[in-house]
Amino acid sequence: MADPQAREGTTDQMKPDAPDSPSHIASEHVAGSSVGDSDTCATAEKRIHPVSRRNSIRFRLASLVVACVLPVWIIAGFLIHNDYQSKRALTEQRMLETARALTMVVDRELANMQGGLSVLATTPSLVSGDLRAFYRQARAVVEAHPGADIVLSDSTGQQLVNTYLRFGAPLPKRNAPDIVRQIYTTGKPLITQAFKSAATGRLLISVDVPVFRDGRVVYDLAMTVPIDGFAKVLLQQHLPPEWIGVIYDSNQVIVARTRLAEQFAVT
Repeated sequence: MADPQAREGTTDQMKPDAPDSPSHIASEHVAGSSVGDSDTCATAEKRIHPVSRRNSIRFRLASLVVACVLPVWIIAGFLIHNDYQSKRALTEQRMLETARALTMVVDRELANMQGGLSVLATTPSLVSGDLRAFYRQARAVVEAHPGADIVLSDSTGQQLVNTYLRFGAPLPKRNAPDIVRQIYTTGKPLITQAFKSAATGRLLISVDVPVFRDGRVVYDLAMTVPIDGFAKVLLQQHLPPEWIGVIYDSNQVIVARTRLAEQFAVT
């Protein structure tokens, strides 16, 4: 007879496997669900990733363009600004040098006029009162100053000689009594502002010097120059077309101008 225990053991081995427990089934279900979720995420990732990747590439390209172009713009702006400042400084320097040169030309002309008058003021004809002889000498002097005239006046401003007119012609008083008064008061040469001539009606600037006799002023000797003469001085400087040259008198009144002089000059 077979051993009961052996039979029993054989019987246990031959028993079919027991169905899975509910907890085991649940675990498999959960695992299966987990796998299903992973597939869903992967699918979603496959749908979203290409768009995000394209946006990232565009952003990087745009950043690269900005990084390359922006420094060029900054450098170009700096160079343009620097070039503008350099040209401006050069133009200002050139204008300053031209103004100084123009001032020197005008001052030299006025100094030459004053020097000629100072010599003429010591002529013996004035000491002796021979006005006819003085007139001839004055006419010789103005030949060296085209457009200029010499006027001799007394303390009241009455003209005694005027080379613009013939000798002996009736002459008015000078149209600048303050100038004559200052010459007699100070006994020093002066350069006037622009004024209108009483004899000719022209706009003039004059250089006046005193004539002394026995240590006192007896005459006012002046050389007058039309303001047109100063316009010629401006034209001789050959200023650039875009520049405007202006000459002022001591009262800051425009005497000569390279453009529209008739509208701005003193009248």
